[in-house]
Amino acid sequence: MKFVSCLSLFFFVGVSGQAAETGGVRALSLDECVHLALKHNYDIQIERLNPEIAQYNLSGAKGAYEPVFNFGAGRDVVNVPGGVDPKKTGLDAPYELTTDSVGAGITGVAPTGLQYGIQGNASRLKEVTDFSANPGFNLLFPPSGIRTTNQYTSTAAITLQQPLLRNLWTDKYRQTIAISRKNLKISEMALRWRLMNTVNAVQQAYYELVFARESVKVAEQALHLADELASVTQRRVQVGSSPALDAKQAAAQLESVRTSLYSAQQNLAKRQNALKNLISDDFHSWAETTVEPNEGLVTVPDTFSRAESWRTAFDQRPDLAQVRLDLEKQGIILRYRFNQLFPSLDLVGGYGLQSLENSGEAALADIRDRSNPQ
Repeated sequence: MKFVSCLSLFFFVGVSGQAAETGGVRALSLDECVHLALKHNYDIQIERLNPEIAQYNLSGAKGAYEPVFNFGAGRDVVNVPGGVDPKKTGLDAPYELTTDSVGAGITGVAPTGLQYGIQGNASRLKEVTDFSANPGFNLLFPPSGIRTTNQYTSTAAITLQQPLLRNLWTDKYRQTIAISRKNLKISEMALRWRLMNTVNAVQQAYYELVFARESVKVAEQALHLADELASVTQRRVQVGSSPALDAKQAAAQLESVRTSLYSAQQNLAKRQNALKNLISDDFHSWAETTVEPNEGLVTVPDTFSRAESWRTAFDQRPDLAQVRLDLEKQGIILRYRFNQLFPSLDLVGGYGLQSLENSGEAALADIRDRSNPQ
């Protein structure tokens, strides 16, 4: 079916529009019909989108391994009025507690199932306490009895968790990616199968149109001969050399041939529409156009080997390749479900640094110097 060459032309040869004028006769070769079908056939246009969709799904599945960045900053203010605590002597001083915090981190999953996280946070705790109502404490915090306390904290940490049994050789992410790869190949095989079927359908429709056109020519010639025979028979009846029954038989034969011509013309129109449906996505522009095949029916001798045909079919038929890929998909699912039968046994590790100081510079210096590791 010359599928390889047709497929190459489909991807690398541009066909300039439909180029079908309204009305008239347009002569087309088989190659031109195949080119038009590969470019404008609706089934191919729809099937061509499936590999693109499958590729997007595969890219989305791989997104599971892209790290997630998080960042947050905020301020929390608490005002507590003064009051009396029966468990204490004196009054509880009113205070305002302000907490400023900022943090950022990265979390993600590696293709081996390793889960990782890197996080850093810094915060400042500022407390303003009003002791002006308590004369004793008022003397400790001159001149107005207001005490201000600042406390800075910083943390940095990395955590790792590697599965050792369940989710070790496969997990939901790897399963989804593997299945998406198979789906991409299946969609490509489905497109190839559609292309092959369309090319085959165009070839059959083209040659059937050629046959229908020749059938009309034969029927027209038969009608011409039948009309001549009816005329000759009528003259013979008039001169008395033939019985009247011969004229009636000749007329009946003429009408039978006329009916055959009408049937041939109807079949020709049907074959015209069948070919137009295969090569066009705008039938209206082709409705008044008569497709005229410029190739005839030529018998080309060829030899076939049954064993070679079987081998070629098993190796190259896209529908068989789709079945094999679907079996491989089921194997991926089976492998994942078998892995999920194992218990969870993970190797977990982490390293962190922390700091608690009275100034932000000192807190960050503790992190830099790894003064307080965890």
